[in-house]
Amino acid sequence: MQHTGIQEFLKEKSTFVFTQVIFVLLFCIITASAFSQEKKTSAASPKASFTPNPRTATLLSALVPGTGQIYNRKYWKTPIVWASSYGCFYLVSTNYREYNRRRNVVIDRTINKPAVFSDAFADVSTEQLIVEEKQYRRFFEMGLAASLVVYALNVVDANVDAHLFDFDVSDDLSLHLSPGIFPGTRAAGVSLCFSVKK
Repeated sequence: MQHTGIQEFLKEKSTFVFTQVIFVLLFCIITASAFSQEKKTSAASPKASFTPNPRTATLLSALVPGTGQIYNRKYWKTPIVWASSYGCFYLVSTNYREYNRRRNVVIDRTINKPAVFSDAFADVSTEQLIVEEKQYRRFFEMGLAASLVVYALNVVDANVDAHLFDFDVSDDLSLHLSPGIFPGTRAAGVSLCFSVKK
């Protein structure tokens, strides 16, 4: 009976390691393809020849988080997206695994079946295991919520970056209030003036 528990634990551990290896391979493939497909542009104005399409950036980010940032040529944001996505994945998988371990021991104890992980929880009371089970379930659910937030921020960031790619943030822009008289009426008021100086 103990031998079966060890096999299940090793199978669960190997599945987790397998998902980590797949994630690292995807990271390497996406990074290699992103930098290998750069086209040579004129040295005078490389930014002027490229304007990202917001729909494409959004779609890329929705399919694979971080690729919309690569498409928008905001390379420094990609490791942040990938690290936060991996952190959420790790948080969800670890807490779910620990929640299931404690839940299975509690179920086994309530039906008087020898637990698979009896050695690990031999000195822990059932009440304490129930408290820990609820705690890990809460952490698991918080991890899922954090994953959804990170995913949504990734997609929104790619879309906004694509829309604001050509936005001018130079010092030549000015916005100020000035008194004014409105033509055709005898009313005075305040006008908001936006002037572009070149």
